[in-house]
Amino acid sequence: MASSPQSANRASALAIDPPSEGMLGRDRRATASLSLFLRLLSLGGKLALTLYMARMFSLSELGRYGLAFGGVILAAVVFGFRLEYVISREILSFDLQKSRRVCTAIAVLFLASFALAALPSVVALQWLEGKGELTFPVLVYLLCCIESYATFVYAATVSLKRPALANGLFFVRSGLWPVPAIVLSFIWPELRTANFVLLCWIAGSTASVILNVWVMRAHVLTRLSVADLPWAEIRIFIRRAWWMWIGAVALALGAYADRFTLASFLTLSDVGVATFYTSFTTAVVYLVQSGTTQVSYPLLIEHYEARRRVEFRREFVRTATSAALLGAAFLGGLGIGMPFLAEVIGKPELQAAYPAFVVLLVGTWVRINAETLYFALFVERRDKSIWVGNLLYLACSLVSNVLLIRSMGMMGLAIATVISAGFIAAWRGYHAMSFEGNMLGNGKRFVS
Repeated sequence: MASSPQSANRASALAIDPPSEGMLGRDRRATASLSLFLRLLSLGGKLALTLYMARMFSLSELGRYGLAFGGVILAAVVFGFRLEYVISREILSFDLQKSRRVCTAIAVLFLASFALAALPSVVALQWLEGKGELTFPVLVYLLCCIESYATFVYAATVSLKRPALANGLFFVRSGLWPVPAIVLSFIWPELRTANFVLLCWIAGSTASVILNVWVMRAHVLTRLSVADLPWAEIRIFIRRAWWMWIGAVALALGAYADRFTLASFLTLSDVGVATFYTSFTTAVVYLVQSGTTQVSYPLLIEHYEARRRVEFRREFVRTATSAALLGAAFLGGLGIGMPFLAEVIGKPELQAAYPAFVVLLVGTWVRINAETLYFALFVERRDKSIWVGNLLYLACSLVSNVLLIRSMGMMGLAIATVISAGFIAAWRGYHAMSFEGNMLGNGKRFVS
């Protein structure tokens, strides 16, 4: 039976036109902008909490929070063997059943890691804190477990093309929970302790993970028994991620060696001063990366894959120059404004450590340039250069921090930062330009 013109018009009206290329581009830009906004909002929440704690808490409580933060960053790398490094690149090629089986096996692997690490983690944290009570180490351990699995689920969600969802839930576990921590401790002064802040953090992280797993349950959960999970495949993933995992652990431990060294040789108040100042320098590194390398590295990958060497070098030089100038502007502003901020906060220890903070700003600027060079190695798949450099960076950071903090205190920490950042920048710069076929150096055997 022939369809009538009216029915044809109705069918045409109900048909959904495929999105145009321009619409897809606008959607991608809108998603990227929303994701960046949520990440920056998360960063703002953490900075607001640091400022509030510096003003209203004792420096020793801020120091305990700083130790917890360093432990969480390290645990997010240690637990799970950095499998998100491999899975995030391959999960889109999995069918639904394989995705469920692999992600469930990784969840079981995380649980096994948590069980094995429980006793040594609590003992180590108790020793670093030096108070002999169990509440703080147990809270930090629980937070490490939750945050490390959250990191994996976040990476999987982004790779499954849900970046806005991933960053929205990241905001819940990073930028939203400081609000009740600030409000409640302001109303009830007895809550102005690191333990209460960690409880709020645990609540935010737990809510975020539960929501993330529930929304993505079709991809990350299965009812198979443990014995039926694809352990042979997981072993292959672990072998592929192994050296990058070792390098990432070294990098994280080297970056936070100063806090652990301060806790070992000086006082928790000194750790609090370091936590306050490094919160700002870390924020600058993140802001600069968000506006430069995070934007340009997909284009660098495109030029690399197409072997467009001139365009690659031009884009990299533009990115490196922007990062260096933007970093200098942010850090210079911090250097000028920090004495006034320290005076408003009213902690004499912060004002006394200002000369060390100026040296720390120099080390941070060097680190910004080192992170830019990292992206050159990452794009050109120089994995060995990355993880070997990270191991050497750890050795440099540990030796310089132990020697200089013991003899020079806070200024020793700042000088150690300059030394270790200078080393990793020199290492990455050399390896980004020295191997045959590279895109930045002479590249004598590069085939265009």
